[in-house]
Amino acid sequence: MSLSIQTEKKQLRATVLQQRNAISPLSRQEKSWKIAQFLLEFDLFRTASVIHSFLPLPQEPDTFPMIRYSWSLGKRVMIPYIKESGVLGHSLFEHFDELQQKQFGIWEGKKTQNQSMDFNNRNVVLVPGIAFDAQKNRLGFGKGYYDRFLAQCCSSSVCCIGLGFEYQIVSDVPVEKHDISLDYLLTEAGFI
Repeated sequence: MSLSIQTEKKQLRATVLQQRNAISPLSRQEKSWKIAQFLLEFDLFRTASVIHSFLPLPQEPDTFPMIRYSWSLGKRVMIPYIKESGVLGHSLFEHFDELQQKQFGIWEGKKTQNQSMDFNNRNVVLVPGIAFDAQKNRLGFGKGYYDRFLAQCCSSSVCCIGLGFEYQIVSDVPVEKHDISLDYLLTEAGFI
C-alpha cells in the first residue's frame, strides 16, 4: 500500500466531502431527480430483474425514487448491510418501513437475512462514492466494503453504475490494485 496514494485519497475525500456537505437539500433533491430520470430510461436498468441499491446518506443521490420505480416494474430490490465479518451482506427490500439506522449512520433493512446475489443474470448494482473519474474509478470512504463486493460482481454480467453529482467527478481518482472500476457513472448531467 503506497503511502502517497493513501495520502492522495485522504485529501481527495476531504475536498469532495466538504463540497458534498455544502449542497443544499433542495439542490440535492433536484439533482437526484435528474439522475433518477436518466436511470429509469436506461435499457439495462429497464431489463434487469434485480436492482441492488445503496440506501443514501443525507448528502448522497437519493435512490428512493429508483427503488419505488423498480418495485412498480416488479423488480426485486436488494440492499446492502454490513456483516460482522466486515463484508457486505444483501437483503431483499420490499417496504420502506423495514428500514433502521445502523453503523456509520447508514440505513439498512431490519431483516438482515443474507440473500445470495445472482451474478449470472443481467442485474444492476447502484454504487455510492465520494469521488469518481472519467475512467469510472471510484473513491469510497476507505473501508473496502464496496471494493470487496464489486470484485465479485463487476467482473460478471452484472452492470455496476456509480451514482454521484457532477462536482464529484474529478480528473483522476488515485487507484490501487484492489480498487474496482465501474461499468458506468451517472450524474445529473447523464451517463459517463
